Amino acid sequence: MRCEGGEGWVLRSSSHDWVLRAGAAAYFDCDSAVLATDGDLAATAADVAHKLNVTILRIPAAELRTPTRERSATKPAGAQEETFESIWEQYVMPLEGATLRRPDGSTNEIVRVDWSGVERITSNGKKQLIKIEIFRKTIHHLLKHGSITRAQINDEYAERASSGVVLILSHTPVFETTDHPTGLRLVPSYSPAC
Repeated sequence: MRCEGGEGWVLRSSSHDWVLRAGAAAYFDCDSAVLATDGDLAATAADVAHKLNVTILRIPAAELRTPTRERSATKPAGAQEETFESIWEQYVMPLEGATLRRPDGSTNEIVRVDWSGVERITSNGKKQLIKIEIFRKTIHHLLKHGSITRAQINDEYAERASSGVVLILSHTPVFETTDHPTGLRLVPSYSPAC
């Protein structure tokens, strides 16, 4: 949402509560409100947007990212960048085509990994796309706080894919699983740049 002559907000979620927040444009005397999304918009969110006269702008995820080659060229030689993007590119994207196994023996086949998210086939044969946004929120939380629980992940993502997020991120050298409560934490030897 952008207010002419005022502050702007970048709203990444497409749930109806974010569309309601876009209704704050009227409170701040803005001319209009725009919700930009690279994902699906819940039916309730579309209804609220229509009632509040919020323009919905759909931008494909591929257009939101600078290609790896261009970004890498701007980094100083030898610099290590601990960001969501670097973790995604270095550790998560290479998992495409892998079969990930849980301690109980159940597996997930990683069909596709790109800037829209991870498409997987669950242990019960269900095909599912886990959108990139929940990975972004989870990794940012982990880099800031050091750990996150499945319950916290589910609080942020309505599609209830926390088990997949935990499984996928635990197969990187940056994060490991925790028990009681189940979740993730930074590997102790990993120290992100501040």
